[in-house]
Amino acid sequence: MRSPPHRRPRVRGALALGLLALAACASAPSRVDRDLLEVERALRPASAPSAPRLTDAESPVPLALDGSLRAYLSHAFAHSPALRATFEQWRAATYGPATARRLDEPTLSYTWFIGGMDTPMGPQRHRVGVMQMFPWPTKIRAASRAEELAAAAAQRRFEAHALELAAVVARAYWRLWQLRRARELQRAQLEILRSVGELVRIRVTTGDAGLGALAQVDLQISRSEDELFAFDPRERAAVAELRRAIGGAAPPLLLTTDDPPPPRSPSEPQEQLHRALAAHPEVNGRELLARAGAERARAAGADRYPSLGLGFDWTQIGPARDPTHPHAGRDMFMLQTSLKIPIWGAAYRAAIRQAEAEGAAEAAEARAARDRAAADLEAVLSDIEDSARRIRLYTGALAPQAETARAALQSSYQVGRAALSDLLLLERDLIDLEAAHLQARVDHALAWAELERIVGRPVAAQTIE
Repeated sequence: MRSPPHRRPRVRGALALGLLALAACASAPSRVDRDLLEVERALRPASAPSAPRLTDAESPVPLALDGSLRAYLSHAFAHSPALRATFEQWRAATYGPATARRLDEPTLSYTWFIGGMDTPMGPQRHRVGVMQMFPWPTKIRAASRAEELAAAAAQRRFEAHALELAAVVARAYWRLWQLRRARELQRAQLEILRSVGELVRIRVTTGDAGLGALAQVDLQISRSEDELFAFDPRERAAVAELRRAIGGAAPPLLLTTDDPPPPRSPSEPQEQLHRALAAHPEVNGRELLARAGAERARAAGADRYPSLGLGFDWTQIGPARDPTHPHAGRDMFMLQTSLKIPIWGAAYRAAIRQAEAEGAAEAAEARAARDRAAADLEAVLSDIEDSARRIRLYTGALAPQAETARAALQSSYQVGRAALSDLLLLERDLIDLEAAHLQARVDHALAWAELERIVGRPVAAQTIE
């Protein structure tokens, strides 16, 4: 059974709204420029005076944080300086192919013949020449391909950063939500203790209880009040953490209006989730860098072959002594060729091996990232299963049993058949059960956020009854 519409994962809509590049994890390097423009239109530009700004009507970012996780994710995608830095690194990498495709600058030479160099046609006065070197064809092609792969890897790095940012925002959001619900729970328990205190005062007045019982209740009330006050600094720290995660200017009060999703399990088989790890932006980006290293090795290997130079010279000729010469006073034009001979073989081999080693290192990093993701996937699936079990245990068994025990013990205490210590101990157990239920709900939400970060995309879910 699918989750109810109002409980569906907020991360999916936020990623689709704030980050178009996450749907292009398997795109070819030739699509990098187009993806860059799409993300540029989706992200609000940095606050540089020269950067164009999106209008409120064009901006996909909510103008106000309504307290939903989706709004916080959209705000983080638009305003996170760290994500913006990764985006600009991607933009910078897209200029690499054009840089690699260029030839060396041509060489322009000028010669002034002091006093002139006399020839039968006349004295040589000035010479102007230009020379253009052409490397071995493999060098430009391989270097350009390496930069294209590096640009694609920069895009994957940006996508992986966006996934990590989504998980960080989700963790900060649900921890703040947990603190606020725990405060409400503590406040409700304090009211129950005060009602128990009123009951004890009535029994003290009628002589059915002593002052020691009243002092015991007052002690529990004081402890509960102190625990309630302790939530203030913890909440301020949690708010600061959420504000740091979303980046940019945020209102002083950060609401948390969403509720954690109900107990769910992935509806996709584990084999499919494991296959998805190979397309994760971090893994795919490392693989692209490994291929870029191989292309750089090919480019370095091209230096072992000669480079050809083509040139043109023009020499100005002055008046000849013998004006009857058939070429008297005619300027000279020459075509030149040159050949650069590679002689530093050891240096060329070292450059090749360096590029190959760098590519091998990236390939090893890709395998390591895939292995880490596989282990993390198994762990997070266990966390999802365990947190769902704890939620169902509380709602299906522990909560009804606890309410029944509370009602029975309060009735027994009123007629003098139960001790006050038993009643207070039960209230303490009840608040521990409620806190454990809150923790299980938050753990379930955090596990789902971690699952989508590990897999690199939203995961289809089914509700556990």
